[in-house]
Amino acid sequence: MKSVLVKSLSDIQVENICFDAPIKNKFGSYISNAYLKENNEKKEIYFQTDKIISLDGIISNEKRSFIEIEFNNENVDLYDFISSLEEHCIMETHKQSNLWFNQKFPLEVVDDFFKSSIKPARSNKLPSIKFKIPISKKKITAQIYNQKRQLVNYKDVDKNSNVKLVIKFEGLKFLKQQCFCELFVLQLKYYDPNLEKNNSIGYILQDSDNEEDTYNIPKPLPSELDILLNTENQVQENENIIKCQEEKIILQEDSENTIKGTLENNVEEHNIINQQIENIDLNNIESVIQLTSEEKEEIQHEISNSKLKDFEENLREKEKEYLTALNEYKMLKTNQKKNIKNNDDLLLYEDAQKALGI
Repeated sequence: MKSVLVKSLSDIQVENICFDAPIKNKFGSYISNAYLKENNEKKEIYFQTDKIISLDGIISNEKRSFIEIEFNNENVDLYDFISSLEEHCIMETHKQSNLWFNQKFPLEVVDDFFKSSIKPARSNKLPSIKFKIPISKKKITAQIYNQKRQLVNYKDVDKNSNVKLVIKFEGLKFLKQQCFCELFVLQLKYYDPNLEKNNSIGYILQDSDNEEDTYNIPKPLPSELDILLNTENQVQENENIIKCQEEKIILQEDSENTIKGTLENNVEEHNIINQQIENIDLNNIESVIQLTSEEKEEIQHEISNSKLKDFEENLREKEKEYLTALNEYKMLKTNQKKNIKNNDDLLLYEDAQKALGI
């Protein structure tokens, strides 16, 4: 059983191609099947072209279908391969003519009735070749793909478009006064210019149904045209952002200096208060504060009852409370009286007034 072998042009040595004896088909012509012999196995011959240009796309009707390729400097290898293949076919027909047809054909005779697949250059046109595309039940049977490996209709293949071909070399076909190579397109890859302009494949990430996006999806990169159109606006926007940032820095520095000065003043006043408390002379308490008559009587009573020690401790605590209240009152009076912000400040202010008897 024959197996398929697809190779590049450089991997096929045309001199190693063999042929079976011609067999008559149902149309009355004779076909000599071609094959490569590897490991005692006959392998059908398929070769793939590089990217080449189709002159008129795919021409198709109910009877025949083909694609014409023009030879140029970029596909010289294909031209050389077809030329070498045809030369090999001529030589093999000459050598095998006695075995195949019971008659020895001179080389000149074989060369005369061999029809080349290559159409020679004429006037301003380069040489070209037509590759047959098989048809069954009035429809093309060859598979046609785009560069995304999607099947497309033969009508989508435009004129002067890039294509790649997988071609089967069937063998030699003999008519009464003619012989030629049978070359069929098995598969075709069409490079759709519209797909080449847009290489995006879209969003293909598979998200779960209960997934919550808590992050910001980055915007797509702008095109060159978007960059040119938005450059002027972007520059102005950047300048405004820089200006706002500079003003924010200045305000922040002023705020930090204000807070720093306030803290330094509070620390200084706190140190003064502590120094005042430490310097209190309990033996001469009346020189520090003015006692009411009731307080004097209470002091005399405690002294007379030998409670001088307890009195001194209580007096020290009362003095501390007094000085604390006095300090809080001064601070509230000078700094916060005009701007009392909440109930706590108001209560503190009133407590200080009561403690000082104001």
